[in-house]
Amino acid sequence: GDKEEATCYVWTAAHVVAGLRKTRSVIDQRTGTSKTVVEFDDASIVQELSEGGRRVGEVKMDAQIIRYSNADTGEDLALLQIRKKNFVSKDVSVKFYLDKDVPPIGTELYHVGSLLGQMGANSLTSGLISQQGRVLSNGKVFGQSSAVAFPGSSGGLLSIKDDGRIVGVLVRGAGEGFNLFVGT
Repeated sequence: GDKEEATCYVWTAAHVVAGLRKTRSVIDQRTGTSKTVVEFDDASIVQELSEGGRRVGEVKMDAQIIRYSNADTGEDLALLQIRKKNFVSKDVSVKFYLDKDVPPIGTELYHVGSLLGQMGANSLTSGLISQQGRVLSNGKVFGQSSAVAFPGSSGGLLSIKDDGRIVGVLVRGAGEGFNLFVGT
């Protein structure tokens, strides 16, 4: 029979893939006016392979950027679609915290990211939700976490320690224990 194919998506911080963003001007045939078209080169998704706790290699896949909210005026999020079907089994997924109630301040979290870039790939730190509803100068609302993060951690997920539900994507840092995330 026909095998159902799974499409895989990845959330990350938009500034992580901002270098792939290109603009060009085109003439609108209907109005004769110039407009700007935004396009993206493909991103590379890297799956690290390990055995017995040691790195043994990696698999790289191309991913198309299908949604983008820039860091200056938006939430600093990008949604990528991995071009290879079944890159991850359809049985593997994450649960997002989509409850009506926002997780309270003091909720224990894990952060998985690449602290200091590739050198710190697949690092796990812990912390708390330390504030909700932090409004930045661009008018966007963020959550705040005390989970340790460094440059390279952006785009990493924050999950609830007790049950693994995802509460947000780390997008900004103001010190190793003061980081902002987009989520609940």
